[in-house]
Amino acid sequence: MIQINPNHEGPVHPALPIFVSIGIMARNEADSIHHTIASLFAQSVFREMAAHGSCLEITCVVNGSTDGTAEVVKNLFAEASENHPQRNHFKARVHTVQESGKPNACNQFIHACSGKEARYLVLMDADIIFVHQTAIWKLLEGLENNKYAMVTVGTPLKSLDPDKSLTLREKLSLATSRMTQSAPGQLTGQLYCIRTGTARHIHFPRALPSCDDGYVKSLVCTNFGQTKLQNNRIRTVLHAAHKFDPYLPFSHILKNQKRQMMGQTFLHVLLDQFIPGLQPAERADLGRVIRHLEENQPTWLAGLMSQHLLATRYFWRLFPGFLTFRFQRLKAFPLRQRIQFLPATLAGFLVTLIAGWLAARSLRQGNSHYWPELRRPKNCPDQQTTPSP
Repeated sequence: MIQINPNHEGPVHPALPIFVSIGIMARNEADSIHHTIASLFAQSVFREMAAHGSCLEITCVVNGSTDGTAEVVKNLFAEASENHPQRNHFKARVHTVQESGKPNACNQFIHACSGKEARYLVLMDADIIFVHQTAIWKLLEGLENNKYAMVTVGTPLKSLDPDKSLTLREKLSLATSRMTQSAPGQLTGQLYCIRTGTARHIHFPRALPSCDDGYVKSLVCTNFGQTKLQNNRIRTVLHAAHKFDPYLPFSHILKNQKRQMMGQTFLHVLLDQFIPGLQPAERADLGRVIRHLEENQPTWLAGLMSQHLLATRYFWRLFPGFLTFRFQRLKAFPLRQRIQFLPATLAGFLVTLIAGWLAARSLRQGNSHYWPELRRPKNCPDQQTTPSP
């Protein structure tokens, strides 16, 4: 059980120490972010904070938006601050960043916006809907009850109903998700909870085009490059699922996969080439090292990427396992499921080849800041949360 303030009597004010700080990363979500905000304010964590005599804070980091997202969120926060039943147990604000990009937005939240006294940080995207009202509270309990775990995650669910008639593309999309989630120690950047002390040692390179979740996983599960991979540092908890709308048009899938291939290449350069060359003391203080490089040598990562590309003749050598990672996932299943998931694996492999070629071409041209405007179909209604179990 979480012990916050057992001697508390009576109401509290948000000026009291923050137990958990929630960061929402948003960019050009003005038309749909109200779904996410409504889902967030329906979470049981607000009632738990009130019952335990503590409070939480919410910061929406709006980065590089051009559609008025910041004003929309400010209005939603103002309304909740006036009308929410637990309005005395949270504070919410918007932090605007001119530079677009999730890595920088996460850095802003972790190192500049979140309360210094917060025990845990929750990072979430601005286009998800909580399936369980208990989601955030269960993420917190997962860390409180497991001192070895550094990060907790729920289950990401695509907003496709498997009981209804699905198109072939939708079926392939669901099958791909099931294979991905079957791997141990999975972490999705859409929603996770991390111990504040661990998060404050992480500094995301601004040039990282995607795979911020893979970066967190690698650092957390290797103690910042000092041990072998320990997947049990990430714990998946029950009753903490969230839904998101998948990319379905082929052009969107291809663009997203191109960004993922670029991100995986950057991860390879960082995790397999850069970090192993650091001294043990530098690995232990990796966040400070990368922050120093970002401030004093802004092109440091671009330089490492150029060296890697010079040594990499073919696009399928961008990172280890490029040609095999989808088939490796397939091997983890029994024969019947392998046959069932084979079409999704082959389709994904074809997309990987095309996206990898496009990614290599962009990287060789020096175009690493690739963040396409991809609009997912908004299938999620305002309320899809289920009551606490």
